[in-house]
Amino acid sequence: FTPLLHSTMSKLRTHEPDVTIVVGSGDAVQEFECYQLILSMSSEVFDVMLSTAMKESHSSRIELPDKDPQDWPLFYSFIDPKTCRTAKIDTTNVMKLVPWFHQFQIERLLKECDEIMEAYLFSKAPQNR
Repeated sequence: FTPLLHSTMSKLRTHEPDVTIVVGSGDAVQEFECYQLILSMSSEVFDVMLSTAMKESHSSRIELPDKDPQDWPLFYSFIDPKTCRTAKIDTTNVMKLVPWFHQFQIERLLKECDEIMEAYLFSKAPQNR
């Protein structure tokens, strides 16, 4: 982290989360308490949702009814400054992460997913002899 970002994150941790992410629907719905700053810094989609006249900015709630609540912690681990350095995309999680990174336009991580999938496919492709 840069010194400014480190200082900002340290201050943020002294505050309560300020946005609720509601993932899933029906009996499978789960709520996750998060920080708008982290979401906004990680994704322009989140930034627009939380900083314009969209309903999410007024309600401090983002509803993701079509997503699996079990996948949110994995996705969030890639954008949370506390865990993003150790979060790894690999063949066991890439297919779960691609839709999240695509929906929230996190291009850097989408590119990494593409590289993982391409390497996997080429390693499994029959060799020309």
